[in-house]
Amino acid sequence: MRTRFAYILCLFALLAGTQAIATEKPTGTPVTGEQLKAMFTAPDGVFMEGRSPNGMRWYTFFLRSGQSFIQVKHRGGVLQDTGSWRVEGDTLCFKWAIIREGAEACHMHYEVGENAYQAWNGEGKLLNSYSLRP
Repeated sequence: MRTRFAYILCLFALLAGTQAIATEKPTGTPVTGEQLKAMFTAPDGVFMEGRSPNGMRWYTFFLRSGQSFIQVKHRGGVLQDTGSWRVEGDTLCFKWAIIREGAEACHMHYEVGENAYQAWNGEGKLLNSYSLRP
């Protein structure tokens, strides 16, 4: 029970608390829905490595089928989760089994450099920065 509580607190900091940290606006080029589809539908899958504004590291693997797997490294250890992804308009949406208790979240993505991206929520808060590897 204590471990699950630690994971929930950690995920809250990663997925909700970090939203209060950012006060700037996206400076990169918005990634369109068509570009998102192209980025995340490689035949053998796509590996995403990222960091939240509070420094938490995470790794996500996307399958062309819409399945996804995530590993979050935090002070209390490692959390692994499975879920799904989809493109809705110009946003990338995730739904995880544990994270956000299964609620779907959709975010805008911006290219900020060569293979350097950022995800922002609908309220204009930076959620994370990441890069991709096929």
